[in-house]
Amino acid sequence: MPQCDRIAGTRYRIDGVLGDYLAGVSEQWLKVAPRANPALLEMFRDRDRRALREMVMWAGEFAGKYLTAAVQVLRLTGDRELREVVAGVVAELVSLQAADGYLGPWPSPYGLTNRAPNCRQGAPLWDPERGGDTWDAWGHYHVMLGLLLWHADTGDVAALRCARRMADRLCELYLGAASPRLVDTGWSKVNLAPAHSLALLHRVTGEARYLQLAEQLVAEFAACDAGGNPLAGNYVDGPLSGLEYFELPNTGWESLHSVMALAELYPLTGNARYRDALQRIWWSITATDRHNNGGFSSGEMAVGDPYDLGAIETCCTIAWIALSVEMLRLTGDARVADEIELSTLNAVLGLHSASGRWVTYDTPPDGTRIDSGVTLGWQGRECSPELNCCSVNGARGLGMVSDWALMQDAEGLLLNWYGPSELTVPLRESAVEVTLRQHTRYPVEGRVALRVAPSAPAVFGLKLRIPRWSRNTTVAVNGTPVAPVEPGAYLAIERMWRDSDLVELDLDLSVHCWPGHNARSGTTSLYRGPLLLTFDARYNDVEPDALPALDARRLRLEPAAWPHWLAPVTLLQCTAGDGRTLRLCDFASAGESGTPYRSWLPVANAAGALSEFFAPPRGRRLRAEIGRFAKRYQAHLGSTNIALYRRRDLIRLAGEAAGFLQACRQARALIAASPDTSEARSLAAALERIAAASDIMAPSLEDRLQRELDELHDEPVCTLSDWRVSGLQPALRDIHDAVLPPEAEFERSLPARGGSLWTGVDAVHGGRPGTLFLRVTATMPRTERARLMYGADGPVKVWLNGRAVDCRHDPSHEESPEEYRTEVDWRQGENALVFALDTSGGRARRGVHISIPDR
Repeated sequence: MPQCDRIAGTRYRIDGVLGDYLAGVSEQWLKVAPRANPALLEMFRDRDRRALREMVMWAGEFAGKYLTAAVQVLRLTGDRELREVVAGVVAELVSLQAADGYLGPWPSPYGLTNRAPNCRQGAPLWDPERGGDTWDAWGHYHVMLGLLLWHADTGDVAALRCARRMADRLCELYLGAASPRLVDTGWSKVNLAPAHSLALLHRVTGEARYLQLAEQLVAEFAACDAGGNPLAGNYVDGPLSGLEYFELPNTGWESLHSVMALAELYPLTGNARYRDALQRIWWSITATDRHNNGGFSSGEMAVGDPYDLGAIETCCTIAWIALSVEMLRLTGDARVADEIELSTLNAVLGLHSASGRWVTYDTPPDGTRIDSGVTLGWQGRECSPELNCCSVNGARGLGMVSDWALMQDAEGLLLNWYGPSELTVPLRESAVEVTLRQHTRYPVEGRVALRVAPSAPAVFGLKLRIPRWSRNTTVAVNGTPVAPVEPGAYLAIERMWRDSDLVELDLDLSVHCWPGHNARSGTTSLYRGPLLLTFDARYNDVEPDALPALDARRLRLEPAAWPHWLAPVTLLQCTAGDGRTLRLCDFASAGESGTPYRSWLPVANAAGALSEFFAPPRGRRLRAEIGRFAKRYQAHLGSTNIALYRRRDLIRLAGEAAGFLQACRQARALIAASPDTSEARSLAAALERIAAASDIMAPSLEDRLQRELDELHDEPVCTLSDWRVSGLQPALRDIHDAVLPPEAEFERSLPARGGSLWTGVDAVHGGRPGTLFLRVTATMPRTERARLMYGADGPVKVWLNGRAVDCRHDPSHEESPEEYRTEVDWRQGENALVFALDTSGGRARRGVHISIPDR
């Protein structure tokens, strides 16, 4: 059994800032999204209808993610209109299930094979004969999860039957000695996720096959191909051997949904390896990849560096909170609830617009807020213009408060959520209901007045979460102080409770900090309680890139007024070291009006003056620094890249070798000083394992890398020359329909920089919609099959030597030189590359950017 769990039948009334966001997403998104985007369901009806819908590879997830978010939000609001909308979506979705149990959007012959002929976008090696990879099993996982949540709250028999038939189909295809295994069908980081929903379904139904397949898929976490290369992420054996999560073979955020299976399988099987692996993964991410705003991942994966500048995707943070809820259920550790609160009040509220109408794709610590409909607009399709992976998922971050706000363990109730609210729950094995009413302005203020109102006098335990950042907390029951109160733990109060008993908490909202390192070196994050304090240009006359330094020893924060509309949740002002006034708001409010913001701030004298609670401890930071370098070094040793890329990797390794060796020395010093601590033992084991794998620890590392770099001779590589462009042609309904023009059409030469086209296309199209054809000569040293890597800031089709080789349907966004990769046949000497580029209504600026071809 879990240590604690949500209480079925809890009734919620959530006020304050969370209540406002819940109302917004209900009215502006959840109630209107299905009718505004009918392809959410119609894609399932049309799976076999010609012409086939052309879809992104994860299209099947949209309905499931929407449903999961809607059900969890509905738990908190009890909104009758939303309930009717969700019931209609469920009924229609269930009716679209195929006779064999398949419930995906792909043509029937391809169901759950994770490949389909009409999947182009997102499929990196799409070809017209075989189609492209799909995330079909992943889509089934999300639909099953949503149906199970709906069934749990409503008892809908049809929803449970539909989920069972989906699971039966998975068992028919993949249970036992079937070939191929599910892990062999590709994209294992997503397509092994049904392990989680199968375990959940077994808990509801008792069906043995579902448990067997769930454990089989978990065993496939460690699968390798014939050459010994990992097919998945080794999410059990790897962590148990001492690896950090970012050191595993596959660290994409999607894998967290597969890892959640471990939390369900442990109580079902008693296998402690499942429990231990999940706990190691969770603590690893907390220390090495959870950002200052509570968001998870950098560039959609774990990299072992919470200071990395990569995008913090909405879906990544939602998966992180979902995993954290499982960790809280598994352990009953108050520190886990602290982490969920950090992520919810900062990252989740911050990724939503105040209206609830849209969410971001990336919610960076420093930057601006951009609607995912802009960033991910290329995922939209006919009659689903607003659907993307993040838009359907963001509201779940709010809804998951229902999973952890008020829980129950063997000793009574656990209150994790502080904020103006009223929560009513049935006591276990009792006819008594208990209502908890909070009168508070938390998290803006630290005082919480909690009325405990049982329907009849009753003896039960009430555990209050005491956040780890609240060093000096006072608690009183009916005016009588309760002691001792320990931060980072639950305060248990067991007594005969009577109607209107009053519990008063005063939480310590003293400012605490997180000093930056690596890319954030020289800056510091400041917190007041759980809120990340943030500079927003909207509330200041100071430029974001010229912030005056604050002095932590003299930091005094006072409330500041904002007399205009769209007021922040909290606004504080202080005096900087140069005497100027600086105003800081909560992270969730920052950037709401489109202004730039900064949460990494220049702060002097923070060390020693302010406490640290969310920053990784020194030992874990050293462990990450050492592990990141070692992982890159091992990849370099096994690399078969051409010289250009080996040179690039060697330059990076040589530049970081000194820092790596210094981190190793610091780790050894820490081990010597405190050898019996868990951090020291972890560091010692890591150093021993890394040293055994290669010669990386040798003192000659720097010299050896530099010598290898000096001896590396560049092979002849591709050169790009003679960029030319056609005149503006009429816009096409689908860029796939573009036809290669004759050479005479390329009438105008374009300037290029670094062998690539960077600017100039906007001058050709002049802000007008249409199609441009760009031509460049690529000279290759030999005939070979190798990658073409390129980016484009609009829908694009590519020809090589007169043959169509790739097509991408993305609408306007800034190009990235390695965004698209496709295998092509180069010939020795000159090759003609032609790109048909849709100007995206005249918004395309740079056009196309090509990287040197790579094997």
